Amino acid sequence: MNQRIKLFLASLAILLIGASCQRNDQLDSNDPGKVVIKLSLPEDMQALRASANSSSAKGGITNVDMSKYDIRYKLAVYNASGESVIAPLVKTVDSYQEITYEIRLTPNRKYKFVVWADFVKQGETADLHYNTADFTNITCIDTPDKQLNDESRDAYWIAKEINVGTEAINETLVLRRPFSKIRVVTTDWGLVPADKPDYFSIQYYGADCKRFNSMNLLTGVSTGTPLTAKDDAGIITYDVNINKDQKDYMLGYDSDDHNRTMTVDYLMTDQSEQTPLHVVFTAKKGGKDGELISTYDFAVNVPIQRNYLTTLMGNLLTTATSIKVLIEENFIEEYNNHKPWFAPQGVTPKKPAITTSVEGGKTITTYHITNREEMMWVSDNPGELGANKVFKLESDIDMNGIDWYPIGPRAGAFGGPCGTFDGNGHTLRNFSVQKFLYKTSGFFKREQQTGVFGVWYGDIKNLTFENITINGLEGVKVEPGKKHSESAYFAGCVGYFCGNLENVHAKNVFIKGANSIFKTQNVGGLVGYTNPDKPFVFKKCSVTNITIQAKGTQIGGMVGSLNKNHTLIECTANYVSLRVNGSSTTNIAGLVGDIADATGVKFEKCKVSNIEFLKYDGTKNSGYAPTHPLYGTSRKGTPTITD
Repeated sequence: MNQRIKLFLASLAILLIGASCQRNDQLDSNDPGKVVIKLSLPEDMQALRASANSSSAKGGITNVDMSKYDIRYKLAVYNASGESVIAPLVKTVDSYQEITYEIRLTPNRKYKFVVWADFVKQGETADLHYNTADFTNITCIDTPDKQLNDESRDAYWIAKEINVGTEAINETLVLRRPFSKIRVVTTDWGLVPADKPDYFSIQYYGADCKRFNSMNLLTGVSTGTPLTAKDDAGIITYDVNINKDQKDYMLGYDSDDHNRTMTVDYLMTDQSEQTPLHVVFTAKKGGKDGELISTYDFAVNVPIQRNYLTTLMGNLLTTATSIKVLIEENFIEEYNNHKPWFAPQGVTPKKPAITTSVEGGKTITTYHITNREEMMWVSDNPGELGANKVFKLESDIDMNGIDWYPIGPRAGAFGGPCGTFDGNGHTLRNFSVQKFLYKTSGFFKREQQTGVFGVWYGDIKNLTFENITINGLEGVKVEPGKKHSESAYFAGCVGYFCGNLENVHAKNVFIKGANSIFKTQNVGGLVGYTNPDKPFVFKKCSVTNITIQAKGTQIGGMVGSLNKNHTLIECTANYVSLRVNGSSTTNIAGLVGDIADATGVKFEKCKVSNIEFLKYDGTKNSGYAPTHPLYGTSRKGTPTITD
């Protein structure tokens, strides 16, 4: 059945009578042994693959073209000894739906319900990617040349014990992925148009690493064998050809012209902990035997973990590079402590050219920033910040591979005047920020003021932030570790801001904060916190593809916490995902999370779209809605809003 998928969740009741020696008459709701199982997947159907809503950060439910596939559910029941009571019951649907199984079992016994869901060809029920004949030994069917870049290889699973007593049971089970998804994203796609590759290959290696190749659905345990060394003749190459002139995904990192998801892969993983992989990535032009464009050896441990998304990202096609590794986004389950794992490239700061001019009787000193060495100099020389200073970009700046230290005054928590930062229509790209400007004292110590700019007192204009990661990098050691420890207090592209913004944009921003309200607060995709000193205007600013994961308050797609006397004019937020833990979820929103004092606060012709509110486990927070689409909560007064 070929049709576009509508956004809906429709329950489909299926009467499935299993287990011999049970009567087949109509079941009463109080019948002993009656079990009603409702199954759902962790993502709602979003759109067809390659449509406007496709994203490599999502899974198969979002990205698979359902005109070509069905979703197949298989439910089996086992007794306490692991013996089969009901053989797998199969149902296929041509779009994502919640499925209800109604069965009868002998009461007063414990059973294990095991469910597998995957993609099959349209109108068929046969195995496509996985051999599911034996639920104790699920294996992959695909050959190495058929595994990369196929979103229909996604699958879902759950196993749960249920005590069946003398009363009917209604149980809702949410299936989870038994896999890790690993993707490789380049941030320099098309910089040399003639050298766009059309063939990619991946090799997984490492004697201390393991590739899992089978899974027991009853226990959740995966098994595998150690991988070979990189140069071993038996190493397996996984490869794929692509259409270099058409992207497979439209959202997330791929929404930018110079970003492209080159490969995705679904890997069986260990039951609970991280496991390492070493990865060799190769890109060629002209197919498998064509011209080599680049090769990169991720010789450090790349972490994979069940139901996690691991992202390898950097300038992979044009220069020697350091790569970001992230575990993040909307895959369900918790994620890890993130630290910079790569060795930052050595950069020697260089003082930019300086000119002076007289304007209105004041001498204006302008710093002309042309490369990342000069940008680093600004960060390393906070004493140069001040009134009547202008820092002007003369070109785009790419900080790939740099362990960035936030720009801002070092004196106290907030400092003083910084000057004007004029982007001059240019872009600050590929910043990874793990550091902060200030650490508080007292019992609850926190690290705060973090971002490309930790603190900025002054105006910022005509600037785009792109591919910004704050507290998002994975650690060099692959282990469970201490989770959710990163501070994100006054965090954003600009952590703490006091000034006007005009024509400033943030694209592809990922911010991760600690699982603690004492460490995470005032977090925004563009600005974490605004100072209420005097009236300020944010004009024609935007945020796109913002992901914030934290436990805390005052979290917004553009601004975490807005103070009084601020006017936002023609500001927009699009594709914002806010994953927040904690009971206080009243002050989060797509544009502004919290308004401390609405006195003098105005929104003029501002818009938001595609805003996603998630619980900390990644499921939708359907019970939450902000006070207004533009802001989460105002603690004092009501802002003025005009269309």
